[in-house]
Amino acid sequence: MSTIARRTARGVATLLFLFVAAAAHAAVPGPLTEAAYRLETEQAEVHIVRDLLLEVTFTSPESDEVVNYISFGDSPIWTGHYLAAQAYRYSVTGDPQAVENARRVVGGITRLLHVTGEPGRLVRFAVPQGDPLADQWVGGERFEGSYEGVPHYWTGAFISRDQYSGVMFGMALAYDLIDDDALRRQIRSNVRVILDYLMANGWTAKRPDGSIATAWWGSFDQILNYLQIGKRVDPWRYTWTYWGYSRSLSRLVPVPYLIESVDVHGSYFKWNLDHINAFNLIRLERNRRLRGRYVEALNVLRRATGSHQNAHFNRLVMGVVPGSRPALGPATVGYLHDWLERPRRYWPVVNSTDPSIAKRTYRPPTSQTTVTIARDPLPIARRPSTDFLWQRSAFQLDGFGDGRNVTTGSQAPGVDFTLPYWMGRYYGLIGEGD
Repeated sequence: MSTIARRTARGVATLLFLFVAAAAHAAVPGPLTEAAYRLETEQAEVHIVRDLLLEVTFTSPESDEVVNYISFGDSPIWTGHYLAAQAYRYSVTGDPQAVENARRVVGGITRLLHVTGEPGRLVRFAVPQGDPLADQWVGGERFEGSYEGVPHYWTGAFISRDQYSGVMFGMALAYDLIDDDALRRQIRSNVRVILDYLMANGWTAKRPDGSIATAWWGSFDQILNYLQIGKRVDPWRYTWTYWGYSRSLSRLVPVPYLIESVDVHGSYFKWNLDHINAFNLIRLERNRRLRGRYVEALNVLRRATGSHQNAHFNRLVMGVVPGSRPALGPATVGYLHDWLERPRRYWPVVNSTDPSIAKRTYRPPTSQTTVTIARDPLPIARRPSTDFLWQRSAFQLDGFGDGRNVTTGSQAPGVDFTLPYWMGRYYGLIGEGD
């Protein structure tokens, strides 16, 4: 064999060895990846109910026998977050199951937008009449409606902006990251009916009696984000509308964030709404001047919450501010490892009596009563059990379900892990072996 032939053979053998070694290494999933797929399976098999995401209660902390479902009222927002996770999962893996999951929940969202007979008027949950789930709704609120010619019951007369923001968040990402024409057509239709309904009603959503359930007056970021998403999915219909609104509202986007910063700890869920709206508003903006204004508004959020050790907020920031990734990326991977140390089922958490935790008093601006909170962000494994960890204050000492109808047999879907996990994979901040 000639020298050139021998060298060529050795080179091919070396490349083959490296390829096999790399493939073998990539084929071994790490604890984060294993957890993500385990949670995805649970979500699809247990938590997706009538094509929408719910929490579930089992007969005991150790049982897998379902007693009932809970948190119907927050189904739209967390279904939207689940949809976002599936969009990132598909973009990373190409897994057709992620597409099927996305189609399924977009169908559920579509039902919520049409069941009242007023397209675009979002409700919180809906099932065909005769479905036993209708009897589990807390408070017994039940209205009659129809979807695709089938009589339905629905709940959610007091709809809120967070539910709309959640579904818009998920649909915007699914539209961009999942290359499925039928899915995109359905998302485009859903975004149209939402925008047309809200604008026709002066940026309000109505109750069945015609009174206002919620209004977007002063929510400049949400209005612009919804229109931004509309411009993305249907540019002929909404581009000029977005530009008209942006001329008058873009400078005002930081205003609600500055007001909310007066009370960092109260109604902490507001920070999740701010981040998911700012995320798509910035992600989809191509005008340098407008993008700069929106990033400055995001900086207001970071000054308020950037030290809170929040994996979800960090991922959203890293998604639109690439320069933040070296500083935030490694710590955020650690937060997800810490998440895995939390019990899977709800459990009572009492940190207020622990002398090893430094504490301080805090008085909300609108209250005369002081509250004791942690001086520093609590370790993630010790934070109170809840539906979506990252929308709860990292300084809250005690808790058990945040006043919702949970037991020690209740279980949240775990989207607070899968969404930041798949976002991390998408942006190259987590590997399959992590």
